[in-house]
Amino acid sequence: MSEVSFRERRASQGSSDLSPVEIVQDNIECAQRQLDDARAKLISARQRVASLQAATENWSDFAAMLEEPSRALTH
Repeated sequence: MSEVSFRERRASQGSSDLSPVEIVQDNIECAQRQLDDARAKLISARQRVASLQAATENWSDFAAMLEEPSRALTH
């Protein structure tokens, strides 16, 4: 998120006199950036969970296949 907030733009201009409307707008923009970032992280985390779940199931299936021949040999 490379957007510069309104407050940062105003600060770089040397003016620290923000109106209430400017402050509210700045907070809205900041919250929106944080929300977008959180959504992206949530999507990534869900994909990671799905991948790990599939991997765990695959390893469990593989372990079960490995155990079957040894059971057949011992019985």
